[in-house]
Amino acid sequence: MLVMLLSCLLTALAHDTQLALVGDDVHLHCPCPASTGDPYLVWQIGLTVVAQYVQRFGNVTVPDQSRTHLYYQQNHKNCSLLLRNVSVFDEHTYSCFYRNGDIVETKVSLQVVANYTLQLDVNGMNSGTGKYHCQARGGYPLGRLFWLRNGEPIVANSTQDQDNFSQLYTLTSTLSISMDNGTILKCVVENPRLHLNATAEVLPAPSAITPTMKQIQEQITAVSVVPITVGILTSILIVTVLLIKHYRRQHLTQMGYTGASWVV
Repeated sequence: MLVMLLSCLLTALAHDTQLALVGDDVHLHCPCPASTGDPYLVWQIGLTVVAQYVQRFGNVTVPDQSRTHLYYQQNHKNCSLLLRNVSVFDEHTYSCFYRNGDIVETKVSLQVVANYTLQLDVNGMNSGTGKYHCQARGGYPLGRLFWLRNGEPIVANSTQDQDNFSQLYTLTSTLSISMDNGTILKCVVENPRLHLNATAEVLPAPSAITPTMKQIQEQITAVSVVPITVGILTSILIVTVLLIKHYRRQHLTQMGYTGASWVV
């Protein structure tokens, strides 16, 4: 009988969903018309009271304001709840009860989210071959960690761990792979609630440069040209010296010098 009576007194309105980042403050919206009766506003999670402002027989019950704040005391048209420093433990469906003739209920589902932070390490890399270690920390809800090589997914095992205190996740994956020049390797973490991916990119290690056939031929030609050029210059110098000697001998002979004395 009591359940039937309560169902007659309660009027259910819209069910809203709100998103909040870990560590932020969030307003859980609950617009309400001003009531002419005794002030009545209660926020609950299930049967647990989170905050309330209720006046009965001249006595007013006010909320604990350590992490919550109600605007109702200053404005009876604003039944919203301020929740400070949101954590994963605040993810619930909240009920806002206020008086508008009957008691009206509005539900607000709070979804909590935290961004993942990516860290990428490379161990034992040699000429592009190595072990790549990717870790995504401090995220919520549980995300997905995967690898892409030149845009194509690579099968790799990953592990997950949830912190007991913060309830945030850490995802870890290790990949051993050889990378050629021009290969692009990416570690990607996907947060399903934010519809947002964070990416860390790995560039291949510089490998030893192998000379092309054209470069080898150019080097051989350069090496061959040096002795040929020196030989030609030496030959020209010898011929020049011989010509000079021959010219001088011829000139002296014409002047009458025989090598021992002048002819008179």
